[in-house]
Amino acid sequence: LRDEAWARAHPDQATSAWRQIVADLQLRIVLPSQGESRTYRYDVYAGPKESSRLETVWPDHSKLMEKDLGFFNGIASVLLAVLGFFERLTGNWGVAIILLTISVRLLLFPVNRKSQTSMGRYQSKMKRLQPRIDEIKKRYAKDPTAQRQEQAKLMQEEGAFPPLGGCLPMFLQIPVFIGLFAALRSSFDLRQAPFGLWIHDLAVPDRLLRIGLQIPVLGPIEYLNLLPLLMVVLWIWQQKGMPMPADEQAAKMQKMMMWMPVMMGFFLYNYAAGLSLYMITQSGLGIIEQKVIKKIWPIDDAERPKKKAGFLARLMEAQQQQAEQRKRRARGRGNT
Repeated sequence: LRDEAWARAHPDQATSAWRQIVADLQLRIVLPSQGESRTYRYDVYAGPKESSRLETVWPDHSKLMEKDLGFFNGIASVLLAVLGFFERLTGNWGVAIILLTISVRLLLFPVNRKSQTSMGRYQSKMKRLQPRIDEIKKRYAKDPTAQRQEQAKLMQEEGAFPPLGGCLPMFLQIPVFIGLFAALRSSFDLRQAPFGLWIHDLAVPDRLLRIGLQIPVLGPIEYLNLLPLLMVVLWIWQQKGMPMPADEQAAKMQKMMMWMPVMMGFFLYNYAAGLSLYMITQSGLGIIEQKVIKKIWPIDDAERPKKKAGFLARLMEAQQQQAEQRKRRARGRGNT
């Protein structure tokens, strides 16, 4: 139960206004037959949701922890174990989150580098082909179907197909992000764990200042949370440092993606400071990679000899053959 009068009298300590916790429990009991009696005994655990203590009381409490971690409980459990290892080394959960982020980045660096190299070579080839693509667009400006077919033919001849693994590093990071999201939401270890400066609890927003704003549409904003704002700035900075694709559609998509950090900033504004710290470190490492590592160790984006037709090439070839067959059938019906 919350002492509202005390909270109003001490607005800067409103989070300390909780005086009592009320919990409800639903039980399904099988009623005994007439003349029969049964006795039910219950043990109530009123303590921290710490896995070691819970499982000491009753081993099946481990299932409760797994349920709290959700679908990604396996990844979240591994992340918590790694975080615990780094925390024992450093004595700070915030530093542990930073070290975890660096570890994930290092593990994915070979995959990320290979993906960047493939994408760089593809974009180099697209820059070389761009004048020919523009020529096709002008020649078949009034015939979109022929325009698409000629472009597909050119792409097939040159082997200019987007690398299938271009988004693989991002997809590999999504389970880590969701797993950390679940871990921060349910782990007792991170409750009231300080990082430094004004960040006193990594399991709640960082709450730099109490501002008490009422913004239309967005609703009340009680605190100024600095970490989500810094996270959005670094995301945008990182995206601006990415090379603009030569392909027109890909360039439009990249421009649209510039709004994603702003949207994510709204969604994660009131979430745990630990998650913002993870994303800030992730973006910071990405910027260092763009500004420093790629200058010291440039990506080899020189074109390579055309490879044997892959899945996309075979698919486009099959589509072209089907289009030619439809044209022949249409001419045959016209002649009859």
